[in-house]
Amino acid sequence: MIVAIDSNILIYAGHAPKDSNKKEGDEGEEIKRLRKSAKIIFYIHRDDTFVLPTVAIGEVLVPIEESRKPKLINELTNKFICPEFNIRAASIASSLVARNKSQPSKDRYAKRDRHILKADAMIIASAKVAGAAKFYSADSKCRKLARTIMEAPELPTSIPENLYSDEILDDF
Repeated sequence: MIVAIDSNILIYAGHAPKDSNKKEGDEGEEIKRLRKSAKIIFYIHRDDTFVLPTVAIGEVLVPIEESRKPKLINELTNKFICPEFNIRAASIASSLVARNKSQPSKDRYAKRDRHILKADAMIIASAKVAGAAKFYSADSKCRKLARTIMEAPELPTSIPENLYSDEILDDF
């Protein structure tokens, strides 16, 4: 299966640098829960192919020093399939942005978040064009938008029993 991830899943799983202004002990319970969920996603799908769209990589690179960007880009492109935003993705993204208007107000991106909607639509569309069947994001609105064209489950809170192993207890 091809599984796509949003930039936040990459960061929570520890595959990209986190905000250098935050110390390890400064994490709240919500951040700890998200870190656990992201690691579980990578464990559940350890035999699957992961897609990380280049638009999501762009989000991850924003706080990174210029001198460190080439190394991180190299690491990410060696670890993930990184589809670029192309004309097919542009068509899908435009439909996703238009579809947002028909969502119930609680699920819709606010007008002030239009730039976030566009970036999320580009990430989801790039993943879809790359063949992703499943999409993970820590952002509930992004997941709801993705659900209009692919599976976008809630974040896992535990390892399914059929995948459970004593050797992974330390990680979770």
